[in-house]
Amino acid sequence: MVATLHSMIIARKRFNTYATTYFFTILGWFFVMYATYLTRSGVLGETSVHSFGENALSGQMIIFTALYLLIPLYMLIRLKKHFPRKDNDEVMTREFWMLIGAIVVLISAFQVTATTSIPVFNKLFGTEIAPPIDNVNFYNTWQMPFAIVIALGIAISQYLWYGKNDLKQFAKKILIASGIAFALTILIALGDHVTGASRVVLLFSILLATVVSIDFVIHYLKKTSNVGGAFTHIGFTLFLLGVVLAFSNSQIISKNTSGFDLGKEADNRENLVLMKGVGQPMGQYMVTYSDAVTKGRETFYKVDFVKMKDAGTGKVDFSVHPSLNVNTRMGNVYNPDTKHFIDKDIYTYLSYAQQSNGVADADGFSKSGEQPMNVHDTIVISRSFVILDNVKTTMVNDDVNNASITAMFKIISMQEGQLETEIKYEIVNGELKRTDGIIEPLKVKLRFEGVASDSKAIHVGIYEKQQDYIVMKAIIFPFMGVLWLGIVVMFSGLTYSIMRRTMGKNKDTENKA
Repeated sequence: MVATLHSMIIARKRFNTYATTYFFTILGWFFVMYATYLTRSGVLGETSVHSFGENALSGQMIIFTALYLLIPLYMLIRLKKHFPRKDNDEVMTREFWMLIGAIVVLISAFQVTATTSIPVFNKLFGTEIAPPIDNVNFYNTWQMPFAIVIALGIAISQYLWYGKNDLKQFAKKILIASGIAFALTILIALGDHVTGASRVVLLFSILLATVVSIDFVIHYLKKTSNVGGAFTHIGFTLFLLGVVLAFSNSQIISKNTSGFDLGKEADNRENLVLMKGVGQPMGQYMVTYSDAVTKGRETFYKVDFVKMKDAGTGKVDFSVHPSLNVNTRMGNVYNPDTKHFIDKDIYTYLSYAQQSNGVADADGFSKSGEQPMNVHDTIVISRSFVILDNVKTTMVNDDVNNASITAMFKIISMQEGQLETEIKYEIVNGELKRTDGIIEPLKVKLRFEGVASDSKAIHVGIYEKQQDYIVMKAIIFPFMGVLWLGIVVMFSGLTYSIMRRTMGKNKDTENKA
């Protein structure tokens, strides 16, 4: 649709590119339909968390998608001869570079769509093409050249007019702007804000487009009706600049200092284990997983950030609420949460969250098993030997309604040494009462479940306290203010352009009336 918008402007100004404009418009609606097919048909069910399950209407969606492409294309080809013929464009004209930019945007969209469609190709043609493993680097590598060409196209086109141009005047302007952009690039690169040859080239092209757009607004604010478009381009280049600066200087602050090993060095380097109620250092903050609230299928985990200087006071600077959405068909979906500042964003999401099975008792213990035991039998729990040392029975006046059985255990722990506990099964005035044995160092509880009917064994219930913890990743993205400023400026310019064109049409209608 961005390509369509630029092609429409060329058609309005130069009375050509009609076929191209219609073609871009047809593709815009076709890809809306195709995206619906991708997400609703279930074809991406195994590769994307945003995809729905299999849909019985997928065949109909294929037919609709094909019709919305083939019928308009047939009509376009059939009626193309009625469009005004296009004169040969010179290279150094605004319309030429606008068209080049539109085509590059279209190719960029095709690259993203083609990669996303790998499961579709495999399903249709029986192939086994593997999707990219490292999605971020894959798309960055492909999209980087497109972004560079688009930024250069913005810079070149704004120093050109429709039709013929004075090349000497153009060269003078573009060289001055290039010098300013080059100097700014060197300053930013020397400050280690952007590294890598390809990113530095992208940075230069973005800064060049920004300098040219600002210069265009300054010199032609009152001389042109295209000031809204110029502001839109300034916003877009600022947005790209914010992206480059933010992602080039992002910092992962969630190094695992908890003492719990996540198994892989890369995981420990980027993820922090947070036990509920236990503060852990993270960058310049002390963070604490303090609460979890479940709403429907989604659980929101509250994580408090306290500045190190305020760690003693417990004053919470801010809190984030990343969440876990439990989906029985698609698996667990982790939703991030971001804290926005003027100069940065702190982006957080859960790599893992320990889920309760929903049957824990008031003390937080959940039953993990049951074992019949005779005297001197041994079971192993939490790397400890639990031995049934003795069983005592009592009965008051031979009254079965007032009797008790007490089982005594010895525990030999590899970490805690020797421990003891006992459990009791008693009937008092005909009512059953149990006394559990809690082994606090092991976070284990034993319960007398009953007596075996065919032997002298007792049934011992094993209950373990489920540790409530999350594994969180936190990334600081600096310079996000530049990115958001670009978005505001871009949409402000676009809104102004729409309003100006709408008001212009209304005036034309009034004049005709």
